Amino acid sequence: MENLTEQHFQNIINAAFKKGLAKKTLSNMRACFAAFLKYCRKSKATTLVLENIVIPRNAPVKEKQILQPDDLNTLFSSDLTLYKNDDIYEPLVYAFRFQVVTGLRPGELLGLQ
Repeated sequence: MENLTEQHFQNIINAAFKKGLAKKTLSNMRACFAAFLKYCRKSKATTLVLENIVIPRNAPVKEKQILQPDDLNTLFSSDLTLYKNDDIYEPLVYAFRFQVVTGLRPGELLGLQ
């Protein structure tokens, strides 16, 4: 642990970038590294702080697909989903509908009971 440097973490980010991972994924990795090192500092295992980890500027950004009016009509008129070329009942259809109407993010939706 005492031999760990910022460059080790930058190398991991660079390798993930070369594999084509999205910018958001790389940012999440950096945040995870920072949280891990914070825990290690609290445990007195290291004094390393990530300050200069860079996400490559040309990292791909995933395009978002926005539901179109026909998609919304399907969502609110059918309880079925396509799975392996078969129409099956979607048990989370009401959650999906609630998410669309309220604008909740996926993590917020999953936190509801």
